[in-house]
Amino acid sequence: MTDTIQEIDYIVQDYIPTALQANRIGKTTTVVIAFDGDKVPNYIRYGNLLVECSLYRKHIDMCYLCGRLGHRMDVCPNPEDKICRGCGMKNLEESHVCTNPKCSLCGGNHLTADKECKATFKTPYVVRKRRWERQ
Repeated sequence: MTDTIQEIDYIVQDYIPTALQANRIGKTTTVVIAFDGDKVPNYIRYGNLLVECSLYRKHIDMCYLCGRLGHRMDVCPNPEDKICRGCGMKNLEESHVCTNPKCSLCGGNHLTADKECKATFKTPYVVRKRRWERQ
């Protein structure tokens, strides 16, 4: 889906009466739709397409360049600070091969923010603390 913001807004206005808000996630083709109530339809009609819906699980954005939380690689403010996703080694060389991966979120034996890591769906303490301080 490469539609504009105005075209995506038609989801809320015309196509689905229970849709409250629709937003694209960054530069991806994924659109998050907020529905009225606690039920999400299996499919929605968008134009002449039938598009499958699924529940959105917010996860922690992990930058694969600098290794920091809260942003993605495509919007990294520090692209020169390269770090290995597996072992956490800084200033990598082209020939670097990671032998013992260790997740910096949970300490497990997998790459940081791997799809199997349950910690990627938990709000980190630093983020919770910032939210608490803003209130």
